[in-house]
Amino acid sequence: MRNLTLDGVAISVATEVKYLGLTLDSKLLWRAHVDAVTSKATRAMMVCKSLAGKSWGCTPRILRWMYTMIVKPIVTYGAVAWYSRATIGTVRQTLSKIQRLACVCITGAMRTCPTAALEVILELEPLHLSIEQAAKRTLLNFAREGFGKGKVLSSRNRDKLGTQPPPTLKLSVSLGTFHSIFQAEVYAISMCPEINIRRNYRKERILILSDSQAAVRALSSFEIKSSLVRECVERLNALAEVNDFQLMWVPGHMGVAGNEEADHLPRTAASSTPIGPDPFLAVGPNTIKEMLRRDNSKLRELHWLGTMGQRQAKSLLGGYNLSRYRLLMDLPKEKLRIITGFLTGHCKLRGHLHKLGIWSSDLCRFCDAAKETPLHLLMECDAVARRRYRSIGHVWPREEHIHSLSPGSIMKFIDTLGLVDVL
Repeated sequence: MRNLTLDGVAISVATEVKYLGLTLDSKLLWRAHVDAVTSKATRAMMVCKSLAGKSWGCTPRILRWMYTMIVKPIVTYGAVAWYSRATIGTVRQTLSKIQRLACVCITGAMRTCPTAALEVILELEPLHLSIEQAAKRTLLNFAREGFGKGKVLSSRNRDKLGTQPPPTLKLSVSLGTFHSIFQAEVYAISMCPEINIRRNYRKERILILSDSQAAVRALSSFEIKSSLVRECVERLNALAEVNDFQLMWVPGHMGVAGNEEADHLPRTAASSTPIGPDPFLAVGPNTIKEMLRRDNSKLRELHWLGTMGQRQAKSLLGGYNLSRYRLLMDLPKEKLRIITGFLTGHCKLRGHLHKLGIWSSDLCRFCDAAKETPLHLLMECDAVARRRYRSIGHVWPREEHIHSLSPGSIMKFIDTLGLVDVL
């Protein structure tokens, strides 16, 4: 290959080049980029870690916010270009070390505590799933496109409404399963001018009433980014060219003629079978985002259930639980550390200490008959049955009972057993 020159200066061939924050290599293997991102994110996490100690500094909630808002975007930046690399096992392990560092920093858990269990406690999906989600959202943004500008006549002066007869035409259309409420409202408004245009109305006074503020504002907006809204505006303007037309917002359930019937018709349409292919309307970005969120929730649950081992953590945690996470984030650091260790089984009970070679026996200090673990104390130990009932309301709780326990109830049980100072 001939040597490239620029203004007489030879340009050397490089195996790597950095462009817009992405490190590109000659074979597009993204190894250099993953290494650079991992190093940069680790440094950022260490700075965040320096802002908190075991008994001082930032709260767990602030630490988690710093991780999700500062460290995580470093990793997910440009994910649409290199997310396929994150599916490789070795890369996933490398990325999980960053999240593990954050989880241990936030919870104060023991170093032996499994990363997957900490992710469930802190409502964090595995980092490779976050990268995939970021790539999907970027592709969604690429697909969004504006559709010019438009205006529609509007009025909120209810006194102009006067006394109007109730509508004589009742129409309900099933829109399938992928539409949003906003799309249904706009489509309903769009059907009104279409019907009036087909009836060839001229020089008539026409009022279209809607109780959806979002739909009316979208139709009145100067810039329109939805093809459905654009089509509706075009129909409304075509109707307004030959008629005295107004689109008016009315509050729901305020005695406006036809409004109550309009609220009943969608229920009838929802229970009927749509005619034609599904989706009936173009799938909106918010609907796709919700589908991506649900898909991501399923993937993280499957990842958690498919993780090898962690029998006690799976029995005590169950799965991701948003309400439990919110309660845990309100706890002081010391209590969060104790409950995290207790729920994962990686705490200073004899069973775990014996496994680490620190304690000579793993037998329960209360019954001296079985291995001392959080699962044994919460569900099996006869010696603490009465104290268990006073703390959590069950003598012999099942796993589903344990999953629904609040962090406060678990902390009360630990305190009743006199294990706060031990753990």
